[in-house]
Amino acid sequence: MKKSFLFIVLGYLIIFTSFGQGCENAIPICIDAGTFSYPATVGSGDVGTNIGCLQTTPNPRWLFLQVGQAGRINIHMWTIPSRDLDFAAWGPFTANSFEALITSGVCNQLTANCLLACDTNCISHSAAVGANPTDFGGYPCGNMIDCSYGSSSEEFIHLPDAVSGDFYILLITNYSNQPTQISFDIHSTSTGTISCSQLSGDTVCVGETASLMYENPPSFATFTFEGPNGFYQSSLSPVVTIPNAQLENAGLYTLVITPSGGSPQSPVSASLTVKPLPSTPFIIQNNSQLQSSAASGNQWYNQDGIINGATDQNYMVTENGEYYVIVSLFGCNSEPSPIINIINAEIEMIVPNKLIKIFPNPVLDQLVIEFEGNQVKLAFEIINITGQVVYKGDFIEKTIVQTSSFATGSYLINIENGEKFEFKKIVKQ
Repeated sequence: MKKSFLFIVLGYLIIFTSFGQGCENAIPICIDAGTFSYPATVGSGDVGTNIGCLQTTPNPRWLFLQVGQAGRINIHMWTIPSRDLDFAAWGPFTANSFEALITSGVCNQLTANCLLACDTNCISHSAAVGANPTDFGGYPCGNMIDCSYGSSSEEFIHLPDAVSGDFYILLITNYSNQPTQISFDIHSTSTGTISCSQLSGDTVCVGETASLMYENPPSFATFTFEGPNGFYQSSLSPVVTIPNAQLENAGLYTLVITPSGGSPQSPVSASLTVKPLPSTPFIIQNNSQLQSSAASGNQWYNQDGIINGATDQNYMVTENGEYYVIVSLFGCNSEPSPIINIINAEIEMIVPNKLIKIFPNPVLDQLVIEFEGNQVKLAFEIINITGQVVYKGDFIEKTIVQTSSFATGSYLINIENGEKFEFKKIVKQ
């Protein structure tokens, strides 16, 4: 046994109230039809000391299992190449799904201190007790069902009187801190089984298609689903599909499987979550500035589609067109706002805390360039799409350019004031 005396002393002194870090990310063990294996990590830290019989917890890995057929379950665990491994196991826990179990806060409720929980020493098992002992030592202890801190590369996890549908949580550690493969199977002395099949729920937004699926279904069985608002489906399909899901479709769904020629199995359950859509926004227009009624989650669009980077509540229009906004919150999108049609956009740009306006846009005969409050002469030029300068001029506060002779198309305007500023395009009709 590894440092057992020291461990027992520490077990009397330390009160361990919570060690849930990582437990919520436990992965399922599926060994009802073979061997489950994974490569043990090295140098990956620990989750604390003096947890049950585990004085140390190097390179932890959290796993969980759900009982299939009721009965005694003896899980055989070994490493290749041979390395020292340890474990702690908690349960049984009852929940509709592992996700529901985690939501209930089970990771912060796992028994850590055997002395406080059971008024007993934290006894460490070893492989010597074998797969089918008559004496389970100091376990169960609180909700800890079994534990081993032995120095063997082979261990047995004992789950006596396992009930169909119940969950167990396992903490497996690689004490050696050396690369190895950790494997599990069900020992032949077991009378119960571990279920690989679970009913998976879904999370969707209103209007999307939701589905619930039973994984690894048996062949030639009837699957009877019941859910909120009288939902009922009994068929040979292990899948429920709900198109155009609404809030009233959310809730707990229960499945009973009846094998061909057999009796109905114990029910399993999963939740369907339907998230509401954000309220449809509306737009407030103030000249060339558009403001969404939503404070956050905005994305602006025009007739060409999404406007990249336009995600603020306010959007400054620089060219004519159709504009609308969609709000996204918690992964769901609102309906588009009513469209605002801009037909006389002013092109605005801040230059040393001043505002230059260029309008109308598109322009037909006269283009106004205005810099209210300016006191110095500014040079400007209008450039066509081939890069040719088609007009040059200067102004102080305001100028009007006759554009009737301009060819139809797009133009850029540069205004020089010590620096050269390039504005967005204007369109000549």
